Amino acid sequence: MRKVELDFAQKPSGNPILGITIAVLGIVLLLVASWRQNTLDTRLARLDGQRWKQTSAQTSAERTDPQTITRARELAAQFGRPWEALFLQLEKTDVKGVQLSQVQPQAAESIEEGQRRVLLGGEADETASLYDYLRRLRDQSGLEQVHLLQQRWDDDANVIRFQIAAHWGSSKNASSGKTQ
Repeated sequence: MRKVELDFAQKPSGNPILGITIAVLGIVLLLVASWRQNTLDTRLARLDGQRWKQTSAQTSAERTDPQTITRARELAAQFGRPWEALFLQLEKTDVKGVQLSQVQPQAAESIEEGQRRVLLGGEADETASLYDYLRRLRDQSGLEQVHLLQQRWDDDANVIRFQIAAHWGSSKNASSGKTQ
């Protein structure tokens, strides 16, 4: 049997300029094809958007449900509420030994127009701090009808856990909270 010699480091037998030219040409063709595909995708997305607008306009005109419109208005009103003003007022009402850990604005409107109900929850180190916090909420935060709903001693954490209900959001509240 004859001895086989493998030489993997052979020099290429072709013209190196031809190989480089073919590689560059391949890259250029690949870029052109990619650009063309992107252009077609953009055009297709634009046409789909136009078609969707036309069909949604037709179907929304046909299906105007009074309940859907009412719910949409309620959601729009909820997003238009002064959330930031509420949070800023609560941050200003600070009492040593009391940590507010929960703010739950209620979605439904309260009895008086323009007011909303909010539930506050937190922890206090002692009862005196909790009652001082309640007084400050009534006097300085712009909240009205501030009521302590519950308080209980947590043996594991050695704190008083509490929940407070109040009304917020009327223009009268916002102005009184800022002037005090």
